[in-house]
Amino acid sequence: MAENKRILFLYTELAEYFVSCIRKAATSEGLEIKVVHWCVNKEAPFDFDFPTNVEFVQKDSLSRLQLLELVKDFNPHTIISSGWIDKDYMKICSLYFHKTTTVLALDNHWTGSLEQRLLSLVSPFFLKKMFKKVWVPGELQAQYARKLGYDEISYNFYAPDISYFTSFANKTSVPHRFIFIGRYLTHKGIFDLWKAFIELKKEHHNDWELWCLGTGDKFDERIEHPSIKHFGFIQPNKMDEYLNNTGVYVLPSHFEPWGVAVHEMAAAGFPLLLSDAVGSHRTFLKHDNGFLFASRYKASLKEAMFKVMNTSDEDLLKMGKRSAVYANKITQDNWVNTLLKF
Repeated sequence: MAENKRILFLYTELAEYFVSCIRKAATSEGLEIKVVHWCVNKEAPFDFDFPTNVEFVQKDSLSRLQLLELVKDFNPHTIISSGWIDKDYMKICSLYFHKTTTVLALDNHWTGSLEQRLLSLVSPFFLKKMFKKVWVPGELQAQYARKLGYDEISYNFYAPDISYFTSFANKTSVPHRFIFIGRYLTHKGIFDLWKAFIELKKEHHNDWELWCLGTGDKFDERIEHPSIKHFGFIQPNKMDEYLNNTGVYVLPSHFEPWGVAVHEMAAAGFPLLLSDAVGSHRTFLKHDNGFLFASRYKASLKEAMFKVMNTSDEDLLKMGKRSAVYANKITQDNWVNTLLKF
């Protein structure tokens, strides 16, 4: 009888899309999966449905020695680490570099910053001694991986289960409501969004509203307005009311390596309004399903929102249907197939 292939994930902050990928992979025969992860972020208190045949271990419940013993006892064939921020994870990948397939999951895209240029210079003496391969969400991240000296690059690392969202893609009308889903953090561009929307309400008569879902450090500093509604954090599988009653998705981030919610909202049939700092815009936003605007530039966001307000409902419906088509480019089957290849 063939030996099971043991895969160890060294993960930072869990999110529902990752757990859903693990659930999918756990149905594959011949795989044994273990996930070590950071504690759940209070700003994204997901209610996870963990697969019973996968062990999830919270890293802060272990000493460093216990973590090393856990890895030794598991004896993985493949180790996949999310980024290089955790020194313990880096130590493990370094120790097992010559014993297993070590994979770096990288979601930052190449910006040409001084820090990135320096890292690309030292990568042969640092990352290349820890990771044999790289797994990225899309092409912008692949550019960075190549700068780091990697040519064994796999794609589609972020692959949420979009089956829940596709049920909303058959709208027959477009509610005049923008929807933002994300953390209340400055770099998410929320203050630009609120200010631009309020200015549009003052300058142009319109019936549009802005619904915001999420929480975070800046929640208490949220801008209140009769046409802006703040709902707090909503579990991903309990969004029916919000997705049925909104019409256009907006993400004004100043910094967003990927943006899984973009994929989900495209699958739900929403026209997309994205800043150029959102890493997934090249995959899910085309010329016919939304508008791209300059990050950190309120006037550009305001112009894009005004374009939406002046687009007919018929055309907005068409844009949403195109979004749903683009959402099918990345599936969890792709994700599991990549895992099996490792």
